[in-house]
Amino acid sequence: MKCKSSQLKGQHLRKPNRESAATTPQQLALWVRVTGQLMFDSEHFLRKHLVRVNNWEIHPVMKMEYSTTGSNCTMKGDTGWKSIDDL
Repeated sequence: MKCKSSQLKGQHLRKPNRESAATTPQQLALWVRVTGQLMFDSEHFLRKHLVRVNNWEIHPVMKMEYSTTGSNCTMKGDTGWKSIDDL
């Protein structure tokens, strides 16, 4: 059976595990964009079941970016996105 690969480019909201009375969860959230190949993890689907939302993974991750303007970034352009390689 041949595996198909595709590219995934999306936005995910990640909330850090920290709380502060001075800020809201939205102010602590970091918008990230991950680019890589989307892979279905059949090993964990068929044999070694894991407790998680789905069995899709990104392997290899080719690029990670974060938003410099909060939730104002869009997937349609590169404005406001900065690569973590630039840190």
